Order: sequence, then structure tokens, then C-alpha cells
Amino acid sequence: MRKALLLVVPVAIVAGMAGVANAAPRPVRDNTRPEVIAVNPADNSINVAVNTTITIKFSEPVTNVKVDIMGKKGSPATTERYDASTMTLTVTPNKALNPGIRFTVAVWGAKDTAGNKMRQTAWQFVTAAVTVPTPTPTQTTPAPTVPPVVPTTPPVTPTTPPVTPTTPSGPTPGPTTPTTEPPTTFPTTPPAEPTTPPDPGTVDPPAGSAGIMGASYDDGPDPVNTPRILDWLKAHNLKATFCVLGSQVIKYPAIAKRIVDEGHVICNHSWDHPDFPEISAAAQRKQIVDTQEAIKTATGFRPILFRYPHGDSTAAGDTVIRELGLWGGVLWNWQYSPAGFDGDWVCSETPARIADYATGNIVDQAPILLHDGGDAAACNRPAGFYEDYLTRMETWTKKKGYKWGVLDIAFEPNPNAEGSWVRVIEIAPPEQL
Repeated sequence: MRKALLLVVPVAIVAGMAGVANAAPRPVRDNTRPEVIAVNPADNSINVAVNTTITIKFSEPVTNVKVDIMGKKGSPATTERYDASTMTLTVTPNKALNPGIRFTVAVWGAKDTAGNKMRQTAWQFVTAAVTVPTPTPTQTTPAPTVPPVVPTTPPVTPTTPPVTPTTPSGPTPGPTTPTTEPPTTFPTTPPAEPTTPPDPGTVDPPAGSAGIMGASYDDGPDPVNTPRILDWLKAHNLKATFCVLGSQVIKYPAIAKRIVDEGHVICNHSWDHPDFPEISAAAQRKQIVDTQEAIKTATGFRPILFRYPHGDSTAAGDTVIRELGLWGGVLWNWQYSPAGFDGDWVCSETPARIADYATGNIVDQAPILLHDGGDAAACNRPAGFYEDYLTRMETWTKKKGYKWGVLDIAFEPNPNAEGSWVRVIEIAPPEQL
């Protein structure tokens, strides 16, 4: 018995060892995200044919690709075909694109075979403007080389003069001059109808500066606070961004119009600031669409930016934003707070502490979150309160070498705006617009 036992045990051990030795190595997970490596038309192309076909090549095979083409009147219907052998998506508009328009193409949702999701990618192109062709000159028949035959009898003189037509019977020869020249330069703002004026100027930080930051106000317009802030900005020749509520715009349309008229950027911030994840998709659509129309009615312009209440985005909201040609997810930079600071809307906060919060978060390309409406409006702050902390902010930015700017769309995530696709740019002086 003992020998038999000794024979069995080694065999079992050897079999187990052989199983371990022959086991396949554990596969290494692919964590590389797919990317867009080539597009046609290329980014910032101009004079693109209105019947163009868009091609998008990926770095590896992908599935679930979604693409939007956003123009000034929304997204045109398209037919899409993905070729797995070449990893290329072909997007064909179902009808010709509008001429002389800047279009934004956004690609999103793509996943590779390992399930890695591609970051959203976007670029722009401008279709060729309509031009009136110059008529081809009528070729004249050369004069004959043989002298004409002289009639033997004089021609009969008509008894009544010919009737002179009062209107030309055909087109006037020569080229027709268009009423407006085709554009030679194009704004950097994303599609909207029309874009919020004025068109942005430079994008890079101005020479000799530490960078550029953007003051952004939420929840207005307020009948008391917003005019105070606008007065201060006008006196100091500075610009800001105002993310407004539709319910406030219909109450104070003149203030909303003043925001635009004085060269600031106006931004859609929903109708009455609900928690988007807590309301239905239909309610989210109404919040965005109704605010967009209220701003258009009050100012004559539709915004190009949308900021979610509390910064909480949703898939349903994103769908509406893309349909309207808006650029959503406008966030801010909030890395620093004074001790016990919960926000500038807290009534107990002082101008000094609000300025401390704001300047503590200023870096290049940082949107700074501030409030002129909502809870801040209920504080009934004394005259000079907003002017106080804005003056402190301006003093600090001058000392550190920062410029003031406004928010605009970006084509890559901004690390100084919570990763949202937004940038801060300067506004060209009025005489340059």
C-alpha cells in the first residue's frame, strides 16, 4: 500500500505542474483610445464645394461612430458608410450644403474592439460662397473683305418713326456685380444663426502677457446687479461672458440686449436652472430651446454656448445642443477656495473674499465662475459691492500680467475649464470689427 501511494502522489504533482507550465499567459488589456488621424475637408478649409463628401479615417477599427455636421441652420441630414477595411467613414450630405457657411464636424461615441472610447473630435470648414458668373462676351463677326453692294434705289423712308422700347428686351450685356463681396476671412466662432457679435479676435495669449482669463456670470440678467457689472466693465473697457436664464431674459430683455450691444458674449444657461438629470428629456429640450428663442427675440442673436445648470450634463441635453448648433458643457476653473468659501452667491461673503477666490483660480485660459442673478440677487448687496471685488480682480490681473477675455468654443478639452471644450479669447476693439 505504501508503494502504491508513493506512486500515485508524484503523478498527481507532475500533472499539476504540467498544467501550470502549459497555461496560456494572461492577455494584456489594450487601453489605447482610437483616434481620428485624417479628415477631408481639412480643418479650416475654405471654398469647399457645397456637394462635398466628408471622409474621416481612424487609427484602428471602430464601431458606434456618431457624426454631426452643424451649420447656421442646424444639422443637415446625411448618409454615412463605414469601410472596416480602410477604417474610413464617409459622410455624404443628402442635399447640397448652404454656400458661404462655416460648418463644424463633430465625431463622437466611437469605440474600438477592446471597448476603449474615442474622445470627441471636431473641426471646421467653410463652403464656397455663391458668385455671379461673368457672362461670356458675344463674339462679333469680322467685317467682310468684299465691299458691300450699293443699292441702285434709295431705301423707302418709313412714314412713322420706330417705337423705342421702354424696357430692354434682353439682358444687359456685361458682368453683373454682386451686392456683397464673397468673404475673404471668416470668424472663428462656431455655427449659430447668427453668431453672437462681435467676432473674436486673437486666440493665443497676447504678447507680453501671462495669459488670458474669462469672467463669466450666471443666472441673470438681474435688474440691479447686471447693470452695475456692465457699468463697471464699460468704464474699464473690459469684456465678460453672461450665461443667462430664459425666464430672466423675458423679464428684462433690454438688459439682455445691452449685454450683446456692448460687446459681451451671451450664453444659454437654461430657462429656470433645474437639475437636468432630474427632469425628462422633453423638459430638457424645452429648457434649452425656449431660452434660445427668448435670447434671439430680445437681442437679435442666438447664442453659440450652453452652460448646464450646476455643470451637470446629460445625453438628452447633448442631443438638443447638437441639433441647435450649440457648443455645450461650458465649465469653469475652481481649484482654490478661501477657508469656508462656498460660492460668491452666499450672502455673507465679502468683496475681499470673492476677489480672493477669483484671483486664486486665475491661470491662462481659465473661465471664472461668478453670479449676478439667482441666489446672489436675493442678497440685496449694497451699492459698490460688485465694483469693489471687480476692481480688486483687475488690480491683481494687471500686476500679474493677465488679460480679460470672453468664452468661445474649443476643439479640444481645456484642462483649466474642468476638461470642457471651451477657450478664452480676446475681443477685437470696436473699430476693428
